[in-house]
Amino acid sequence: MSIDLSDFMSVLDDNPFEEIPVDVSTFVYSKDYLGQPQLSQIQIDLVEAMSQIYRLEELMRIMGDQEGRAHYKKYTKAEVLLQLGKGSGKDHTSTIGCAYLVYKLMCLKDPAQYFGKPPGDAIDIINIAVNAEQAKNVFYKGFINKIKRSPWFAGKFDAKVNAVEFDKAITVYSGHSERESHEGLNLILAILDEISGFAQDSLER
Repeated sequence: MSIDLSDFMSVLDDNPFEEIPVDVSTFVYSKDYLGQPQLSQIQIDLVEAMSQIYRLEELMRIMGDQEGRAHYKKYTKAEVLLQLGKGSGKDHTSTIGCAYLVYKLMCLKDPAQYFGKPPGDAIDIINIAVNAEQAKNVFYKGFINKIKRSPWFAGKFDAKVNAVEFDKAITVYSGHSERESHEGLNLILAILDEISGFAQDSLER
């Protein structure tokens, strides 16, 4: 059987991945990635829903036709609401979901181009807490601790006071509702932490 070299190169060029991403269980539990303790099935579902950014054809490429379609239908969401009690692990789950999203973006050759943006354009994620103290000590602290302990992320990020800058122009910001909104960001994910405690005027900006 002969293979046309131009057809072969076309298939390669059509592949948006620089690295095929691992599944959520491998990412969360393997010491090569986050090395975290066991999550509940509800937490796993939340992480999957927070981080599902791939088109159907990419999921089918990774998972196969049937599983890819099922995953796309179940986890592709525009909005995820976590209505869980105190001590249920909302912040822990959110930081893992955010880390998995960043990982999946970085597995793409050019994340911005994948979403129809100019090649190399910025992609931003922000967590907005009620106040500056919560912004620093809850989500951001948990997120950066996980990233720093992960072998996969080693050498691929630069942690600053209120932001983590990753390779491929991906940045995770830590903000709070007492401050003016972060205008001009190319947001792919915004996490509103304890939104019921936000001042009404901050939600209307």
